[in-house]
Amino acid sequence: MHPATFINGEEFWCQHCDRNTVKSNEPLTGTFFSQFGHEWSTEQKKTTSEYTMVIFAYCPDCIKLLGLQTLINHYNDEQASDK
Repeated sequence: MHPATFINGEEFWCQHCDRNTVKSNEPLTGTFFSQFGHEWSTEQKKTTSEYTMVIFAYCPDCIKLLGLQTLINHYNDEQASDK
């Protein structure tokens, strides 16, 4: 799971607490994350060949609670070292 800095103009409810909204254009409201993977077929009970992206949003309170700040910091450090 990586911070999804490419998302613009979106507003999601926090994935964890479902009480706070996270707005992509307002960084103080939280952070969006993306995860890529194969879809799961409930009928076949296995992954399919379809590859997709899922987007999650977490508010600042839940980022602290779940320890996601370390993941955000690591991602930011990687981006800075690529420049």
